[in-house]
Order: sequence, then C-alpha cells, then structure tokens
Amino acid sequence: MSDLRLLLASTDAEHCFAQELTKQNMEQLSKRHWGEWRSDVLSAHYPAWINFLISEGSEPIGYVGVEQKGEALSLHNLQIQDKYRNHGIGEWALREIAHQFPSCKSIEGSVFKDNRAVSFFKRQGFDVIGEDEHCLTIQKRT
Repeated sequence: MSDLRLLLASTDAEHCFAQELTKQNMEQLSKRHWGEWRSDVLSAHYPAWINFLISEGSEPIGYVGVEQKGEALSLHNLQIQDKYRNHGIGEWALREIAHQFPSCKSIEGSVFKDNRAVSFFKRQGFDVIGEDEHCLTIQKRT
C-alpha cells in the first residue's frame, strides 16, 4: 500500500465507481434500517460534495465524499473496497482529507449504530456527540 493517492473524482466513470462501491458496502445496512436501498438519495447529494477517489497506483480502491461547512468538514461517505480493508487505508484517507482542508477544526459525520465502521471511527479519535434511532453522530477535532 505504498502508492496510495487521493484524487478528485471528476469523470462519469469515477462517479459511477463511487456510487457502485457505496451500494456494495452499504446496501444491506440501508435495507435493514430503511427497508430499501435508495440510490436516488446518494445521486441527489453527490454533486454537492467534494469527492475523492482513493487509488493504489492507477486502481481505484476507495472513495471519500466531504463538504466543508465553515470550520467543520462533513464526512458524508468513506468507502473502501472490502479486499483493501484492515490495511490502514481508511486511517490514511482521513489524515489526507484533513490535510486537504487545513482551515477545518473538526471532521463530523454519521454512521449506522450497527455498522462495523463505528469501532474504526472510535479508534481514529472520533467521539459520539449525538444519536437518533438508526445513527450515531460522530466528531473529531483536528
């Protein structure tokens, strides 16, 4: 994993990759909590976000979607292909995203309560600052 890069997603193919990866990783959680997978929700929000591909060499292996809101960076989506998980790529991506937005004092997001990513975010220093029926609101000071 020595040739990791964070690249702005700009082509239709890159956008399709991000949406397909999100569906692969999140469809079961979405169905469990909301009864169905809703690709229209992601499609509606995706254009407003700043979207990055995570690549290993020339191969896309992940995706990050963020939105700067004043001094906070909203982390809307962090997806890694299953075969690349548990290799430090998510941790690397969070560091790189923080470097891309040096004026941001925090990174905030939400995660399904039963998503295995909850433990990942806690290991990265995120605190739970709120919750609703399905999700935890998380925040990390940068």
